[in-house]
Amino acid sequence: MSQPEDEGTLRADQVSSLQRGDTVVSIAQRNMRKAGGLGRTKSIRETVKSQYQSMEKRAIPSRVNTLKSGDIVRRKSTKMFGARIEQVKPPRGSRMITLDTIQDTLPLHPERQPTFKWMKGQLIGKGTFGKVYLGMNMTTGELIAVKQVEVKPNEDKERMKELVKALDIEIDTMQHLDHPNIVQYLGCERKDFSISIFLEYIPGGSIGSCLRKHGKFEEAVVSSLTRQTLSGLAYLHREGILHRDLKADNILLDLDGTCKISDFGISKKSDNIYGNDITNSMQGSVFWMAPEVIRSQGQGYSAKVDIWSLGCVVLEMFAGRRPWSKEEAIGAIYKLGSLNQAPPIPDDVSQNISPGAISFMYDCFTIDPADRPTAETLLRAPFCFFDPNYNFLDTELYGKIRGAFDNH
Repeated sequence: MSQPEDEGTLRADQVSSLQRGDTVVSIAQRNMRKAGGLGRTKSIRETVKSQYQSMEKRAIPSRVNTLKSGDIVRRKSTKMFGARIEQVKPPRGSRMITLDTIQDTLPLHPERQPTFKWMKGQLIGKGTFGKVYLGMNMTTGELIAVKQVEVKPNEDKERMKELVKALDIEIDTMQHLDHPNIVQYLGCERKDFSISIFLEYIPGGSIGSCLRKHGKFEEAVVSSLTRQTLSGLAYLHREGILHRDLKADNILLDLDGTCKISDFGISKKSDNIYGNDITNSMQGSVFWMAPEVIRSQGQGYSAKVDIWSLGCVVLEMFAGRRPWSKEEAIGAIYKLGSLNQAPPIPDDVSQNISPGAISFMYDCFTIDPADRPTAETLLRAPFCFFDPNYNFLDTELYGKIRGAFDNH
């Protein structure tokens, strides 16, 4: 969504976070000196932008070297569990951030703070129930994502009740998760008429947005992102959690090629993750649904629905468009629920990808969920083998993403 530019806001196309060894104050003080000592400090937007190249030179090489070895480098964001949360606003009539809004000193290794100060930036996303803003943790200098939902007492009470319930589920699920391919939950703030959920900020946006902007992905990228998503799914399933809404729009992409599963609004916990639960209702996005979700009334389903959805995401990345791209929702529902059909793999995809990639999608699209492989099993598929020569920074996709950043 296009928004008016504001010098006091953070932009989604800027750096993911400041280095933890940096201090926001020292940056601001240097900017004051450059401005002739007139007391003018740069905006968040300017400060972040000025740090982009230097941070990239310091941070990216070490992360890339580790990625080459097959391991994921974990960039931890500071959690605010139990902290008092306080929103900081720029002085009235000013678009600049003054030193008064920032701590005098940042710890080298930030711990949980008794007070968490944050500043809201630009709108970077909008969903059915709320908006997502870019924010800055003024206590640590980290960029964060802030999901804000308005709770309007004068609106439909049942709808508001369901909304709050969904948020409670999302918070309860995410606060216990800790995996490099799952977006980190950092904390929440409840007010009379709003709920804010604080999450780690992933600057590359969603895989879905990348597909819409840059087109379909090359196979090496699809393989890497599939392996990482499977790793996150395997972790969720071990924790007894069904995601139930896996799609490209709900997988975020970092600038080093790391992807993270997000949006746990309709996730569900289960004591028997791969066993049918008749209490499971029809939930999710139609074009990514497994047949058993369509037929769930009286039968239920298991976490195998996430495996089907993953196959849809793989198809999405190869094709550059959603599964069932030639069908409306009602047509997809009929073919899934009544005809037991999987989304077709278009000729322009099947003729240009490896047999291993096609076989992987067919495995995900196994109609009988009892025969459909688990996430752990699929991690051993040849399509998901790690390529020691793969480097995300050498891919066409990275070049396109960087080009989009550099043009802003």
